[in-house]
Amino acid sequence: QKTLSLKPDLGDILVEMGTLSQETLEEKLKEYKSFVQQFESIKKTLAQLTMFKSLDENSIDYLSYIPEKVKANAGQHIIQQGDESDYFYSVIKGALKVTINNSEGEEGTYITSINSDDIFGEAAIFGIDRRNANIIATEESELLRFNKDDFITFLQKYPKSSQPVLVHILRRLLFKLNAVNKKAASHQRQVVGQDEINRAIDHFFKQKDKMV
Repeated sequence: QKTLSLKPDLGDILVEMGTLSQETLEEKLKEYKSFVQQFESIKKTLAQLTMFKSLDENSIDYLSYIPEKVKANAGQHIIQQGDESDYFYSVIKGALKVTINNSEGEEGTYITSINSDDIFGEAAIFGIDRRNANIIATEESELLRFNKDDFITFLQKYPKSSQPVLVHILRRLLFKLNAVNKKAASHQRQVVGQDEINRAIDHFFKQKDKMV
């Protein structure tokens, strides 16, 4: 124990050797502490969300590196119809609304609301590469934003423990896409076809099976 207590810190060694300045060392330590705090905060948040409660310790540790926390003010557009689908979101707190544009491309029909512990933008995971609706914060909200490619890697790395997560996502996706199309049908149009949904989901599972 006495020998170990005398063992100098690696950072101190680098400073003494002139490889690293004291200021840089302190800056890096500050960045590291901030990263650890953010990681622990996200991990705690994930464990409280319904979609992720079934995850074991290893899988939730891995997943905690992926998202970032973002805040949205009331009236802020998080997703705009027609944009590329790069991310999906989980709502920590707050409320948002889903709308679709009218035939002139202007924001029009209200579809539904999204509240705490829900998700949106999840169609991105299945290769539907354009947003089919607008998502707008109706009050100050806090979200977790997941990069779709990083999340797919997570699903492939932990196929068994993430299966309930994937089922949850599929149920929410199909429910919301059907709601969008029902509303759009009243305007004699369709935002996204059921065949497109089925092809995207089939393609996802074929790719997932190859990677497992």
